Order: sequence, then structure tokens, then C-alpha cells
Amino acid sequence: MGMAMLYLPFFLIGHLWAIAGGYPTDGYSFPYQFCVSTGMMIYIVLGIIIFRKLLLRYFSDKVTAVVLFLFCLGTNYFREATDYNMGPHATLFMFYCLLIYYTIKWHQIPKVKYAVVIGVSLGFISLIRPSEVICILIPLFWNVNNKQALMDKITMVKQYWKHLLVLFFACFIVGIPQMMYWKTVAGSWFFNSYWNHPSFTIESHVMNIFFSFRKGWFLYTPMIAFAFIGFYFLYKYKLFKSTPVVVSFIILNIFIISHNPVWWNAGSLGQRFMVQSYVILAFPFGAFIQYVYEKKLMFKLFISTIFGLFVLLNIFQTWQLTNWIIPGDGITEEYYKRMFLKTKTTPEDERWLLHSEYGDVKDALVQGIKYDKVYSCSLDIDGGSTMLNADNVFSKPILTPTNLGYDVADNYLVASAIIDTNAANISTDLSAHLVTVINKNGKLFQYRQHDFNYNDVKTNNGNIQLSVLVPPQVSDGHYELSSYVYIDGKCKMKLLNLTVSVLKEGK
Repeated sequence: MGMAMLYLPFFLIGHLWAIAGGYPTDGYSFPYQFCVSTGMMIYIVLGIIIFRKLLLRYFSDKVTAVVLFLFCLGTNYFREATDYNMGPHATLFMFYCLLIYYTIKWHQIPKVKYAVVIGVSLGFISLIRPSEVICILIPLFWNVNNKQALMDKITMVKQYWKHLLVLFFACFIVGIPQMMYWKTVAGSWFFNSYWNHPSFTIESHVMNIFFSFRKGWFLYTPMIAFAFIGFYFLYKYKLFKSTPVVVSFIILNIFIISHNPVWWNAGSLGQRFMVQSYVILAFPFGAFIQYVYEKKLMFKLFISTIFGLFVLLNIFQTWQLTNWIIPGDGITEEYYKRMFLKTKTTPEDERWLLHSEYGDVKDALVQGIKYDKVYSCSLDIDGGSTMLNADNVFSKPILTPTNLGYDVADNYLVASAIIDTNAANISTDLSAHLVTVINKNGKLFQYRQHDFNYNDVKTNNGNIQLSVLVPPQVSDGHYELSSYVYIDGKCKMKLLNLTVSVLKEGK
């Protein structure tokens, strides 16, 4: 609940505004949206301020200004801090800035207040995104670059062991609300809320992480490649004693992310999981910029031109993402090339979008891929139809048996609803939803919902479809598949038929 705790003060301001202004006090009306979104910008601006102070400890004002400009506008941090500012990554960036800045200050002049800030930063980083717990390496091994430095660090920790206790206590205090919630809801002080989704796989996706058209880090944020080149200059200039921990952190972070089954982190421009690490990568990137400053004018102009193009590309592709010209996931090489520098899409473009995690069968059929229907079940509707209205908002669900005689994993689950288009049986203000659910071992594993309205029904002649790819994880447990339709509010809709089919790729 790390982000929820950070939203809270601004949410409460929005709540007071909603009460005083007569807005719906539902947590979603304009005052809540404005206050929470604006409040998150406070954290983001604070992060940029601390980031600058951090860079100035090792680089000149000119180098610092260039790094700030290029990282804020030339990488996918730009999208995370603007269009997705309520997401975790730009906020995590701020906490990493605090963590490193006050780690440096504590090593220069050990003070309890610095230890408190380090502890709070560690707590929020881990509470926002648990895999970021590896950030504890930063204060532990800062200034350690050889055996003697390690011994000096151990001596320093022994001398200021009370500071260490304060640090861990501050970290623990941040985590108490989460533990209390787990205890209240789940009955345990510690609870793995990712029980139904493995967070680590033996298979490495490192090449996909860096180079794939789906989510390649270097493809969508090519600027960051120069940070890796800068590791050489970081070592060459010997800017600080902490190069080993910087290198180790980046390697470990890439290892963890590349072994995540959901390495494509949908809903982002490239690798959003990496954005908070830019605080660390700023050191080698700054070393590269310092190297460029020492070269001749022509080389400076050459590198400046490349960086300028990268900034323009990043801003333009961010605009494409926010306008749904390029989607947050599922991009293929063909689709990327087709949409490169485009300012609008056509229906023909969508057929090149093939490997979304929840891919639509229709896209595959356009490409000539054959699918066999291996199972189909229709809802037994009394009297041939069901009228959904304010008194009956849910249809009966279709429950698909689990003993189908084959593994449904990696096949398509297709739910199809037929809606009566007769004006007397459907509201023009219709707000309805077609749902598919997968339960595994008696607990919810996957929920997918397709929202549709009156215009969608009319445009598709009453045929509404939701196609999802069944995840491979369902193959190792007892699963159930189901589907249903429901409506919102006081609208009405007559459901004529509901069918669930399982399709697999033919030979």
C-alpha cells in the first residue's frame, strides 16, 4: 500500500473539497482526481530537486544541467512523470534520490536524522514495489571498493550501531499499516498477495528486455545506452568509491526484471520497471557527458545531434502512446515500423498488433492462422432471452467444466454475447460489460472485462466478443472457466445468447 499512503493526504484534501463543493464523495469525482494527481507532482518535483543536488556532488553545474535535461525529456521517465504521474516509478525515483543523497550525507557526517530519512526511503521503496528491496545494498556498501574499505565500513557501522537501529525502526514504522491490513484481512501479519502469479522464472528474457519491439529498453529509450557506455568512464575518472555497488545494483536489478514472467510490463513506453534505476545510471551517464565535454567541438556537435534526436523521438513516442497510436503492449516489429512517426491510426493498422498477452483471435485470423474450436458451451437462457435491468443486472454465468481432456493453457478463451438491437429492448445510455473469469485452486486467478455501450452493440449488429489468451500458469492446478454479462445503473438490455469457446491453433 505504499502508493496509497502517499495518495492519502491529497485524497483527504479532495474529500473535503468534494463535501464543500457538492461533488460525489465517491473517491473518483473531480476534486479527488485533481488533488491526488496534483499532489503526486509534488513528490516528482521534489525528486528532480534532490536529483540535481545529488549530481552536483560529483559533476559540474553544466554536466548536471545536461544530465537533468536528457534524463527528464529524453528517457521514458518523461512519460512516468507526466501522463502516468500517479504510477509508482517517478515516485520511486524520488525515494531513490533521497536514499542515495542522505546515504552520502550520513557517510560524510553521521547523524541520526540522516539515518531516519534512509530508513523511511527504504520502507517506502519496498512497500511500493517489493522487488526493490535490493536497494538496501546502496547504504550497506556505499564507499566500499576494496577489502580495506569494507573493513572501514564495518568499523563505522559498529561505531554508529544505534543509527542502524534507528534506520530499521523507521523502515519498520512505514510498513506497520500494511502489516495491520494483512492481519485484518488475511489473518496474518505477512501475506504474499502474489500467490497466484509467479514473480520469478528460470527462463531469462534479457534480450527481450533490451531489444524487443514489444518492450525493448534500448529501442524505446535509446538514450540510456550511453549510461552503459559511461560505466567505463565512471571507472576511468574514479569519481567516487561506490562504483562496485552501482554496477552490482544495476546487474542484480536487470537479472530480477529479466526473470520476471511478465517482463513486458504492459501499459508503458518501453521498460518502465527501469525508470527508478535512472538515479543510479545517472552516475555513469554523467561520466560520459563529462568525457564529451573534454572532446573537440565536432565530436560535441555529433553527440549533441544524436541526443537531440533521441529527445524528440522520446517526446513524440510518448505523445503517440498517450493518444493510443502505439499501444502500451503487444507491439510487433511490423506494427512498430508501420506506425513509426505516424500521427493517426487506421483500422488496417491494428492487424499487425499480434502478440498482446490477451491477444484477439480476430487479429490472428487476419494473418491466416487457423484456429480449431475444441470446446463450446452456450448459456441455457429461459424463453430464449434474458432481460437485464435495474432489478436484474447480472446474467447467469456459463461455467465451463475443467475435465475437458486437454490443457487449456496457451489457448484462446472466447466469450461471445448476442444482444437484441431492437430499440424497445436496449437503452441508448447502455453501459454493459462482458466478463471472463479464471479461477485456480478455488481462488480468482484472472479477470478480464470488455466494456461496451449502445453504439458498440449497433455497430457490431448485436455481437460482442471478448477473446483472452489463457495464461500458462493454469496448467499446474485445478482451474475453472466462466463468463457472464452485467449492466450498470438503470439501463436495460436483452441478452439473446452467451457462448464460451476454447480455440487452439490448428495445424
